[in-house]
Amino acid sequence: MIKTILFDFDGVLCFDKFYESKLLPEDFDVIVNSADHGLLKQDQEGELFKKAISMIGESLENSLLIDDSHGNTELYKKLGGESFQYKDFNSLEKFISEKLSIV
Repeated sequence: MIKTILFDFDGVLCFDKFYESKLLPEDFDVIVNSADHGLLKQDQEGELFKKAISMIGESLENSLLIDDSHGNTELYKKLGGESFQYKDFNSLEKFISEKLSIV
């Protein structure tokens, strides 16, 4: 089973997009709001990523970050995880349905 983390960087989730794609908040093992940790994704060399991964008992090497930021996806790779940078919602939905088979 794939464990999942949703990073909510600004405290506002785009629930309309989740409903359209059949992804709901309860589909994630944990939702991480960066404001709760006082960190952005790239702060302290990815400390928020490390905290989130530890919350689900996994390692970065056994994880995948899906993000729209080149900087975030490159940092995640540098830390040892895999990453996919999406350009728009359609590319994200396609990646999830084809690569992860969860939608």
